[in-house]
Amino acid sequence: MTLPRPCCTFPRRGFTLLELLAVTTLMALAVTLVTLRLDGFTSAGSVRSAASQVGSYVRLAQTEARMSGRPQLVEIDSDRGDVRVSALSGASRQVQENAHSFTLASTAKLTEVWLEHEHRELEGVFSIRVDGNGRFPKCALLFESQG
Repeated sequence: MTLPRPCCTFPRRGFTLLELLAVTTLMALAVTLVTLRLDGFTSAGSVRSAASQVGSYVRLAQTEARMSGRPQLVEIDSDRGDVRVSALSGASRQVQENAHSFTLASTAKLTEVWLEHEHRELEGVFSIRVDGNGRFPKCALLFESQG
């Protein structure tokens, strides 16, 4: 005759309620801390994103100028968050109709400009002229997060 095995010798299956509550609490705490830390990075990320986009559009204007030999104009509308890259036609320096228009995909706004040692607060449209060889004046742009 065989005796039944005691209950404590069976292999333990699953987790206790206390273990599940402890792990869930720790995970919720970790998610909360990560979310709070990332909140500070989102505004810096939007500023970096806007600056990177404007840099890309200036490089596009440089490429277009080198390929066509004609000057290009990069216009940044700080109020609307739009960037426009267009060719200038000859001596009249009129903007041609075949312009590339883009909208900045971030909440950052261009607020100040330093152009050839001149500083100014920015309101409205700021223009960077790229000559036919792809050169443009040294400039620094200050973006600020808007939210």
